[in-house]
Amino acid sequence: KGLVMATTKQEAEAVERKLRPVYEAVDNGQNKKAVQLVDKILKKSPGIHCAKALKALALLRMGRMEESKALVDGVIETRPGDSATLQAVVMYCRELGDYNKIVDLYESAAKNY
Repeated sequence: KGLVMATTKQEAEAVERKLRPVYEAVDNGQNKKAVQLVDKILKKSPGIHCAKALKALALLRMGRMEESKALVDGVIETRPGDSATLQAVVMYCRELGDYNKIVDLYESAAKNY
């Protein structure tokens, strides 16, 4: 559900391809670049929740707490069920040490899927 409601395997793979450079930027500490890449993706496909979660993680690492929290809370409200979005939100929560939110996230995903 979180991956733009990808209805086909091809759509899911297309989203994955779009996000690959974002993952690379985040992994390499290029947070500003990651935010720029996500903004481009969201301009064309605003429903990619995983992209929003990755942007929140990059913003968090840049010290932009309020902005990142608002973004990740919006993703959590969608009750993501796809593994990519869940993993991105978990990375965010882990960096904050918010393990209760991780438990809640997985419990919600398990109930809904």
